[in-house]
Amino acid sequence: MFKNASLSFKLTSGFCLIAMIALTISVYAVNRIGVLGGYFDTAYDEAVAPLEELANFGIEVSAVKSLLNYHLVELDESRMENIESQLMEKFKIAGELLDQTGNKTETTPLKTQWKRVEDLSKKVIDESKRFQKEDASQRLNTDDGLQRFLMLDKMMASLLNERVTQVADYQTRSLKLRNNVKRNLILFSIVAILAALCISYFIYFISRRIRIPIIETAKMAKAIADGDFSKRTEIQQSDEIGLMADAFRNMSETISAVLKEMERLIKAVQNGNLNIRGNTEAFKGGWQELIIGTNNVIDAFVAPIKMIGSYIEQISEGDIPEKITDAYRGDFNQTRNNLNMLID
Repeated sequence: MFKNASLSFKLTSGFCLIAMIALTISVYAVNRIGVLGGYFDTAYDEAVAPLEELANFGIEVSAVKSLLNYHLVELDESRMENIESQLMEKFKIAGELLDQTGNKTETTPLKTQWKRVEDLSKKVIDESKRFQKEDASQRLNTDDGLQRFLMLDKMMASLLNERVTQVADYQTRSLKLRNNVKRNLILFSIVAILAALCISYFIYFISRRIRIPIIETAKMAKAIADGDFSKRTEIQQSDEIGLMADAFRNMSETISAVLKEMERLIKAVQNGNLNIRGNTEAFKGGWQELIIGTNNVIDAFVAPIKMIGSYIEQISEGDIPEKITDAYRGDFNQTRNNLNMLID
């Protein structure tokens, strides 16, 4: 089926095959890169970003501890107000960071503990503002105060360890994913190279099926131009080249038939058989007109020859015929005049 398909179909099929392979490789590469990029985004959102926020939360908690101690030792009211303002800002920032550290299930205990620390810190600030420094210091540095901050630190450390472990897990899985993508891309590259080789052979095969018949047809055309009508081509295809080969075959056969018919007429005339005529029904178009023209040439010779033969036969028998009155041209007219003089 493909052998007899048109040249346009063959070439289109080759280009479509190339385009499909290139498109498949491109789509796969884009898809894998998209998956890898999405995985990295997920890893950042679920592990790296919360880890950064949790670390920043720890920094804010440390700042709260320091500011509380500064507040306890400060005696100037304006400075205490300034420290209190900084503490309120730290409480706000720490709460916002805590909201961004992960899902609610993981951070609820930490938020609860932070609320306890925040309540304790506000009581310490209130007592410190009323210059109950000793009570405030005792509240902050006794077992209850220390326990609240210590518990908060332990919870932060636990979450940090979880986040670090999660990041390490993402790194391991991302490495596997990168290796998998790399391996698949290498595999697809190999497939692409093999496909390119197959396509190259396919193109070579098509070009060969185009080139060889054209060369054969050109040889046949040259043979016809040189007068050799015995040259034949074995091309048997249903595409455009096959149609061209069929046309050359038909032309060669027609010319051969015309030459054989002319040769038959020539031999008949040479053998004195002037009644033979060419078969005009066996040909069409210009070839038919050529045979008709040849028949007319024979007719133009036969009529004067028969007339001359008839007159000579009569004279040889002593019967003087009438002068020839039919009109002839050229040498035939000269022959007519000579016979008329003989009759006189």
